[in-house]
Amino acid sequence: DHVLPISPAIAATEIRTVLESAEKHTSESLFVDIQSRALDTLESAPLSGDLIPLWSRQVRALIRLGQLDEAASAALRLSLVDADEGARMGHLLELERRRAALAPHDPLARYRLGVWASEVGLYDEARGLLNSVREAPEVGKNAEIQLQLIQLSTERGEFDTVLRLYQEHKYDDAIRAAEEFRRQFPRSEFALKARELIEVAKYERTRKAEMRPAQADALFQNAERLYLQGRLAETVDIINRIETDYRDTEAAARASALRKKLGALA
Repeated sequence: DHVLPISPAIAATEIRTVLESAEKHTSESLFVDIQSRALDTLESAPLSGDLIPLWSRQVRALIRLGQLDEAASAALRLSLVDADEGARMGHLLELERRRAALAPHDPLARYRLGVWASEVGLYDEARGLLNSVREAPEVGKNAEIQLQLIQLSTERGEFDTVLRLYQEHKYDDAIRAAEEFRRQFPRSEFALKARELIEVAKYERTRKAEMRPAQADALFQNAERLYLQGRLAETVDIINRIETDYRDTEAAARASALRKKLGALA
């Protein structure tokens, strides 16, 4: 029989509940059963952006169970919607395959696997591998260097996120992200830049707020000009923009009055 797919929103709620239940259980057989239910639910829903984090959790869970073929299939489907996250899960799967092939007491092999994990962006996994060989005479110093490089890459990536938010004029988000960065990485070489960015973002936020009334007035003047020229559709477009983006200004009240005039003409 043909079964209609459930909506991504319903699937996300159900899968999240199932995964949280599975991750609390230590019984392997019960864990397998719950994970199977989660996978059935995922596969019955159209893959969408909302489900990407849950697919990632599912891949990790399948790897934990040793079901590597199923994990590979899930990672492949994930890559159809989010190529980067699908590739990340593919790297994680490859890491576990390589880890399983390691000799029990081979610090050089563990070090090399840690370096590879770092190169593909699996920083948490790389840290675990490199920390495990820090005391090994043959690779300990190199492991320390690699750990420092991972820390630097992590800090740079987090700061790049702060900078992107600022460049997108999302000043409130940039300020929050910069403050969180300084809390997490107080000794980072980017900490001073984060503090400076907070001050600049606060200034730009204030300047933007002060300019809003003038920007709204300019838009309304344009709407009036178009109205007098009989270009009513364009007038409505500007009125909509003023009422949406500048609803807290005097120009928004004048735009609403102009909309009533247009309604009277209809």
